[in-house]
Amino acid sequence: GVLAGEVDDHLVAAEADGAIGPGHYHVSMGTAEVLLRVIDEPLGYAARTRLAGHLINEVRHVAGGKHVLVAGVKTGLLLRRAMHTFGVTDRDGRDRLDDAVMALPYEGELPAGGLEVSGARNDDGDLAVTVRTDGAGPAEVFGAVLRHSNDEIRALIEALDREVPPATSATLTGGWAGMRSVQRARAEVLPKLTVSDRAQETAFGAARVAAGL
Repeated sequence: GVLAGEVDDHLVAAEADGAIGPGHYHVSMGTAEVLLRVIDEPLGYAARTRLAGHLINEVRHVAGGKHVLVAGVKTGLLLRRAMHTFGVTDRDGRDRLDDAVMALPYEGELPAGGLEVSGARNDDGDLAVTVRTDGAGPAEVFGAVLRHSNDEIRALIEALDREVPPATSATLTGGWAGMRSVQRARAEVLPKLTVSDRAQETAFGAARVAAGL
């Protein structure tokens, strides 16, 4: 799962554009992909227990005396492992792969059920690929990883929506956010998505938090 130190980093990075507004997801996508939702008051024991069943935590925020709901998936880990399997280890290779994924429709071009991916759940991380058809090249597999992680994110959002009002907007940040294929995938599942153009969200957030002390 997401370690305590990693959560703190994500909470600080979330302050890069100022306080997270109500009804907004801050999504930080590194090795772990973390969805943050700020709430004014802590939820009750029953709600926290229900969310914990979906591996969603509630923690105290680093700023403003608020609390944060923290949901995570291991998207970045699976994407990295997929890329290494394809022999892609540098930025140029990643960009070429991104272009190849974008040349496909979001749902890919393989027959239904021809390619399955698992492993993004926060207590997993083992990339498992089942291929039942020809044509499952790197772009198809990479796209399938993104769709699979979208499915996991939908399940987390459904669990959150049962406890708090649904979010109406989201910001995507982190090392994978610059890929067009990642942006396209997340726009399928996150509301009114915008993408940060900053490379160092944690540094900006730390400066804002420090300025508010």
